[in-house]
Amino acid sequence: MILVRCRRHFSSATVARAMATDLTLLFTDIEGSTAVNARLGDAAMSTLWALHDRGSRDLLQAWRGREVVVSCQR
Repeated sequence: MILVRCRRHFSSATVARAMATDLTLLFTDIEGSTAVNARLGDAAMSTLWALHDRGSRDLLQAWRGREVVVSCQR
């Protein structure tokens, strides 16, 4: 679970609340994005990612979701 794996980025109160709540996590991607990027080039791929993100955010808003971006880089 990403929340547990990235626990050091959250306060213990945040972790406790999340563990006591039903959560749905949605991860999105563009299938074959590396190959698509090689075929289209960086500028077009940037536009494609922007469209992907806009569509995802529109759906989040329509379903009263919340976007959470956490980097767990070491």
